[in-house]
Amino acid sequence: MKYFFEDPTKCEALYQEVRSWLRTPFKHGVGVKGMGCDCIHFVLRVFESEAVGAIKPGLMRVPDYPKDWHVHNSEELLFNKFKSLSIFKKLEMYEGFPVLPIMDGDVFLHKYGLASSHSAIYCRDKLYHSINGVGVQDTAWYDEKWSKTRTYGFRMLAS
Repeated sequence: MKYFFEDPTKCEALYQEVRSWLRTPFKHGVGVKGMGCDCIHFVLRVFESEAVGAIKPGLMRVPDYPKDWHVHNSEELLFNKFKSLSIFKKLEMYEGFPVLPIMDGDVFLHKYGLASSHSAIYCRDKLYHSINGVGVQDTAWYDEKWSKTRTYGFRMLAS
């Protein structure tokens, strides 16, 4: 099985793209570089970008949702959406860490409230994500705050 980000050129494009989003402010329900984005729109726009080209624009649509849906609902909307797309392979996780070695481009979901409600991209020993009140930033992969909340991981298959 071949994975999309096994190609070093694609890894470099991913790294350049996630870095270009740094300091984009957090804005719920939006995904515009430099203007504002939430965590799921950040992940999708990076993968849809011309530079990365991992998924076709519009392949994964995000329905409107209230900011606090995860506080009152246990349905795993993010997990189910990623799982439903054949381009993503679910990673087996153990205590917040994948059993397979980590690969650039892996997507991790974090649980807050009753369901996984935060997404991040792993690249070069960091997680890149848009954080409410902060915006897009990178955090250390082993940062205890983020490793304790990781619930699911996904790896993108090559087409």
